[in-house]
Amino acid sequence: LHHHGGLTLEEASPGSATFRLPVGPRWRRRDGAVAPAATLFLCDAPLGTAVLSALPIDRVSPTAELSVFYLSPIPRETTELRTTAHLVHEDGVTGFSEADIVADDGTVVAKSVTRIAITPVPPIELPPTRPVPDDFVPHHLREEGFDGPEHPYMVLHGMEEVAVNPSIAILRMVTNAWHLSPSANLYGGTCAVFAQAAADALAEAAAPEGMVAIPLDLKVQYPRPIGPGETLVCEARTVHTGRRIFFGEVFVRRDDGKVVTLGTSTHRFE
Repeated sequence: LHHHGGLTLEEASPGSATFRLPVGPRWRRRDGAVAPAATLFLCDAPLGTAVLSALPIDRVSPTAELSVFYLSPIPRETTELRTTAHLVHEDGVTGFSEADIVADDGTVVAKSVTRIAITPVPPIELPPTRPVPDDFVPHHLREEGFDGPEHPYMVLHGMEEVAVNPSIAILRMVTNAWHLSPSANLYGGTCAVFAQAAADALAEAAAPEGMVAIPLDLKVQYPRPIGPGETLVCEARTVHTGRRIFFGEVFVRRDDGKVVTLGTSTHRFE
């Protein structure tokens, strides 16, 4: 996740964790603005780590539910986002934490909260760490051109649009080792970015002529884990289109058709 998206742990202590995320060209939309979905990729790690830091060594903290509320547009000149998450509650079964996402000019751009499922360490064996080659360029810093309808941040994660209209948006993504958390399952922040990309595409297609869709929130739940090599399909469907407010629902399914992520989104037309 560090080499792929830029996610970086700065510090952690019992009940607290701070991460930062550089947002270069590959974390942006086609118009050059920083993608709001970057906040989702950033916040999931510190939210889980804030809970993990308070647990016994034989327990882990997979994300069960993640909510992000967008408070302010990310300033276009932003080059880094940062967040510090704080533990709210932990009872050995469930944990809760919260965080503010802050741009490098001090603007609080989003608020996030999460519910964590506290579980035993899974019986997995991770491959040994390999040294980084001298000529390796992290994925989020690469400057290849972007073709097709997808935003640069979608290209970074291998997400592609299958069908988009005012009623439904369908996106596809094949998971690989770059998408995995230390538990060897798909990082919850990546799956949330996938859901937000579909929700945004749907809202943009439904926006009245001459208006744009601004994301207000995304709330997602994770009922099942996702491993590498899965072809994920995300469907975002319209629930309600008003003159100013748009509501959608999202479902992410893996190869076997089972739902691995579900949630709701809200956008504002302006």
